[in-house]
Order: sequence, then structure tokens, then C-alpha cells
Amino acid sequence: RSGNSSAAQIHLARALASLPPDNSQPLLRATLLHNLGTAELEVGDLAAATIHLHEAESVRRGRLGDRHTDTARTLSSIALLLEKQNNPQAALKVSRESSAIIGASLSANSSTRAASVSAQVRRDWRESFVTHLRLLHGADPDSNRLSREALEILQMVKHGELARVFASASLGGEGELGSRVRLLQRQFEQFQANEKELTHELQAGVPNADRERAARQSMTMARDKLERMQADMALDFPSYHELVSGRIASLSEVQKSLGVNEATLIFFVAEVESFVMAITRESTRLIRVPLGRSALSKLVREIRHSVEPEHANPSRFAFDQAHALYRHLIAPAEAMIEGKAIWFVVPDGPLESLPLTLLLKSEIPIQHRGEFRKAPWVVRQHALVTLPSLGALTFARSTPIPAPAPEALIAFADPLFGDAVNHSSGISARKVRSLSSGKLWPVGGAQEPPHPGHNPSDKLLGTTNIRKRLANPDVLRKLEPLPETANEARAVAAILGGGKLMMRDDATEAKLKHIDLSAYRNLLFATHGIMATDLVEYGEPALVMTPPAEASEEDDGLLSAVEIAQLKLNADWVLLSACNTASADGTPGAEGMSGLAKAFFYAGARNLLVSHWSVVSDSTVKLTTGTYAHLNQHPTKGKAIALQRSMLDMIDSKDQFQHPMYWAPFVLVGDSR
Repeated sequence: RSGNSSAAQIHLARALASLPPDNSQPLLRATLLHNLGTAELEVGDLAAATIHLHEAESVRRGRLGDRHTDTARTLSSIALLLEKQNNPQAALKVSRESSAIIGASLSANSSTRAASVSAQVRRDWRESFVTHLRLLHGADPDSNRLSREALEILQMVKHGELARVFASASLGGEGELGSRVRLLQRQFEQFQANEKELTHELQAGVPNADRERAARQSMTMARDKLERMQADMALDFPSYHELVSGRIASLSEVQKSLGVNEATLIFFVAEVESFVMAITRESTRLIRVPLGRSALSKLVREIRHSVEPEHANPSRFAFDQAHALYRHLIAPAEAMIEGKAIWFVVPDGPLESLPLTLLLKSEIPIQHRGEFRKAPWVVRQHALVTLPSLGALTFARSTPIPAPAPEALIAFADPLFGDAVNHSSGISARKVRSLSSGKLWPVGGAQEPPHPGHNPSDKLLGTTNIRKRLANPDVLRKLEPLPETANEARAVAAILGGGKLMMRDDATEAKLKHIDLSAYRNLLFATHGIMATDLVEYGEPALVMTPPAEASEEDDGLLSAVEIAQLKLNADWVLLSACNTASADGTPGAEGMSGLAKAFFYAGARNLLVSHWSVVSDSTVKLTTGTYAHLNQHPTKGKAIALQRSMLDMIDSKDQFQHPMYWAPFVLVGDSR
């Protein structure tokens, strides 16, 4: 893990030599063989790696079976070994088997509290998928069959951390869904118990063939039943399945969902390389990008630094970096997608922190870098829509849109926080929404986070009951106030012909939960938004409401993703005019915007407008009201085009809003209709 493979070889070889000669610890032996072979592979000792990895494979297949994830890990290393031995066909065959085992495991675990595996396991699996994609790209990047296979892998990569959070919350749900989720959890626990029993038998000093055979049969039967139950759940509750795991959409489904003027770009950022798949109704292409997480993160940070109001210079921008990202990530597919007016984007890693509307299609000469109106922004020719997953698009476009809600708008704005302080440097003339740092949770006592695997609904499973973790209202009250959001809410209401405004004392979580939100076509949350990787330490993004005097399970001042998913909405549009609502830190599998979006979609929203960084309030009013105005004037054009035209109005204006700091923070999430 520290990168010192040579030292690891020495320690692993010593550990192997210290094992009893009677092979009484086969699983430990297999683990040491696997790790030793992987270390030898990393330093280029392919002959030794071949011996040790194949021996590890033999033990794991024989003892754990062909469908165990430990078998998949060894197969992944063997695939990489075969690739380095210039045998790509054999490597691809082995990699396919490894990915199939991992995919089956992900599917079996969804809807259970094991849905979110550890960060290290996700990293291991992502690197396994990297090998698979690289081999596919080398075989034939334009082959339709290989494109179908690559698309499946790219979607498995998006299996994320919040799956466990949503699944755990559903354990306490009422009705058939809650009952089915609890049955799934019990079946998963049965499978785990059978697997543990088999492992115990395999590690016994004196093996018993009959007990081992019985334990293996019980584990296989439990796993088969679990997989059948998961398949039935996906059919019977497709929206819930999309929420907790993200259904795998086929290439034909995606292409049928796209209009003739639409394209999709799905990204996968790995450690030393990345992949992009471009899809239109007519064709597909898999692109390998020679930039990994570190290089892309650096470019994204530099671009964000040039647009975040806290330290941006309105006369400057990261022109070179914005073009470099376009050149590496999108230009290779330009011939396919250049003529498409709408691009759907499924970002990954550091790309989740950046709207691609501000990328530049060509280099800008130094002498023209102050002329923002003339810059070849992507948004000049294309309206972009962000997706939490491809399954979200295919599901939305295959689901009939219900009758519109009767009321135009409900807005939650200007929540009660502390004294107004502008913490930004050198931007005193602009009102910036910035979220101060600090702990949102109290330390100690009954409100400490549950231990992994525990949940408030555990009492339903006969295990320990632990209360919901509550936020600290005293800390929430110290957040920067947002008085200008009151005018924003009034301006949006004026554009929409009126609405219900919940501000100040009315902008509370408790009052929100007692309103029939399904009666409103549009929802506005003009408040702070925080991500799971920002201040919320327990894996959930949330919106900050007016804090209560004392935290309770109904109202602790944070409207979390799980609580959002439990709302009943019929919203054409949810506007999250908050700070850093769509940001992520680039951690593999981290879900900020995508988790929040999935929660709103599950609740009944069809499109979201969310911000990437701390927003300048004056420009936010201009952008959001302009978007609504364009949509009212040309409703058949859709929301993506309305947002694009509002951005172009700001770029082409003669006032201060030409810089992407003002027009670029917001992205549309949904199917754009």
C-alpha cells in the first residue's frame, strides 16, 4: 500500500515460509501468495509472479469457489500479468471473468447495508475495471460488441458510498418496499453467516470433508436465493433500485433514450489513466485518456481557483487548463458529437467538481484573453446536462410524466444564521455565499455516529437500536447568513407568476415536512448546501435550514439526502441555489451531487439546477430568473436550452457578468425535458 513493492516481497516471502508445512491454513497461504505475486508483478518479476498468482488462483478457486470476490482479485492480477506478457486475448478473457464476479457481488449487496464497500475495496475494484477497459480499448475501441461491454463496466464503476445510507434508511420503511428490503437484509446476513462458516471449516486444523461440503452447499444456496431476490426487487421497484445501486442500462437502451440532437459522455478517472465513452443514437466510441486522477485534479483545481469568487480575478481565467481538459477528454470524440446540441455528462472523480460548460474548444491567444465574449466556450454551441447515472436517464425517459402540480412555486430562502460577515478577500463589492468550516456534529453522548453496520432501524432486525445522528444547531447558527436570497426567491416567484415563500423562521425542516410539497411544480432552496465529503462526516450530503432551538429527529436543521428521498414531490424543477451543492473532492466513489440528485429524483423531482461553487448572489438571480424566462418563452425547447441561453445572455452582456465565475457555477441535472 505504501508503494514499496521490493520490501513487501521480502516480508511476504518470510511470512509464507513461516506457515506450517501441512497446508492447514490454505486461505492465509492464498492471501500471501496473491500479495507476493502482485508485488512481483509491480517490480517486473513476471516469472515469479506467474508461479505465485496461479498458485493463489488454484487455492482460491478450490477453496472459495469461482464466484468469490477473492478469486476475482487474483484473476484481475493475472489479467494484468498476461497483458504485460503481451497476451492481450488471454488477458481479456481472464479480466472478463473477474469483472463478472465483481459485478455479481455488487448486485447481490445492493439494497443491503453492505452496499457500500470499504474505500480500499472500491479502489481495488476500480483498478480491476481499468485493466478490463484498457484491454477492450486495445482490442477494438469502435467495435459495437466491445462498446456494449465497456459501457457495462463504466456503469459498475459508479457504484457509490451513499447506497448503504439509502438502503439502511429503507429498512425502517413501511409497506411492501420496507418489508422486501428487510427480507433482503436478512437473506444477505444469512449468506454472510454461511460464508463465515465455510471459511471456518477451510481454516480448521483438521479438515472435515463432509462439513466443508455442507457449508459450501449452504453458502451457494444462500447466494443464489439472494441474487434471485435482488433481481425481483429491480423489476418490482425500479426507482428504488436506481436510488440504491444504479441500474445498468444497456447500450441499446441508452441510444433509444437519446434524441437525434443529443449525445452522452460517460467518464471514468483512474489513478494513471482515464476513459471516456461517447454515445449517440448512431454510434459509440471508447477513448483512452493518458491522464489520471492526479493530473486531472490539478487541472480542475486550477480552473476552480480562477472562478471561485473567494479568490478569482474578474479579468483573468485558467484559459490553458480549460482548453487542455477539452483537448484530452472531449476533442477525440469531436467528430461524433460536435453536431449535437445537447450533451449528457456522467462525470467521475475530480470532474464532478467542474461544469464542462466552461471548457474551451481552442486555445486563446494571450492578447485576447480579456475578451470573454469571444472565447470558444463549450456552452456557446452545446447545452450540457449532468447525470448521476445513465440508468437515471433511461428510467426517466421510459417513465410517463405525471400531470403537472397545481401550484407554481414553493421557496425556502434566507434561513436564520449568525451575523453577516463577508469572509472573502478583495471582493467586498460582491455578495458571495461561502460556507464556513467547522464541525456540524456534537462530540460524545448518544448522538455519536452509529458504528458501521448499525442503523436506527436495527430494532426491526432484532439488533442494537441506535438513535439517528443529529446535527449541532449551535454550529449551524454560526453559518454565514444569506439575506440576499430573499430577493432571489421573490424574483423567481415574479417570473413564475407567484408562489409560497418560506423565509426566516418559516424556512425550517419541521415546517417543510408538514407541507404537501407534491402540490408545487417548482421548488427553490436558496440556502447553504453541504456535501458528504465537505462537513457532513457521516456520508450524506444535506441542505441547511433554519436551525431549531434544540435538535430532534424531526428537525436538526439539516435536510439530509435520506430525508429528501422520503419526501413526496411532483416537481418539474428543483433549484438548489446553494454553495458547493454539486461539488465533490475527487475521492473514488464519493457521491455529493449525484447522491443528492438521486434523492430528489426518487422523491419525485424530474430536474435539478445545482451550483458547483460558492455563488455570487447578484449573478445567481440573473441566471436563474433568466433561465425561467427563456423556459416560459420557449417551453418546448426544454430546460437545458433555457439554461444555455441564460448563460449566453450573461456572456454577451455588456456588464460584469461575462466571466465564468458568474455564469458557469450552475449545472442542470436530469433528463432536461
